[in-house]
Amino acid sequence: AQNLKVSGAVSDAAGLPVYVFVPDGTRAATGDTAIRKNITMSITGKPASETAALAAADPALEAKLAANPRTVRFAGGVPLKAGDTIVGFIAASGATAAQDEACAKVGAEKIAARIK
Repeated sequence: AQNLKVSGAVSDAAGLPVYVFVPDGTRAATGDTAIRKNITMSITGKPASETAALAAADPALEAKLAANPRTVRFAGGVPLKAGDTIVGFIAASGATAAQDEACAKVGAEKIAARIK
């Protein structure tokens, strides 16, 4: 979206990476951050933009996220669904939180027809 230089990661429903793309010109850590957003969403089952509010409202969730050093509280990812079932996650990293989120949504829309 918007010709931004961002990394992207697609994971399965457990948050395990299936595909990671780190284009030339992006910061090296952005690929790992996208993976970490997917790991976090695999715990919450919600878009990455909701993580901070969910954790603030639920001490048990906050403890679970805090116990896993691979989780983050950054926006920029969305669940991938087949009907109502979460089958994976897609995240972007490298721009602002809002831009990362927009990129992830565009990515999800682009592959939606392939998800079964």
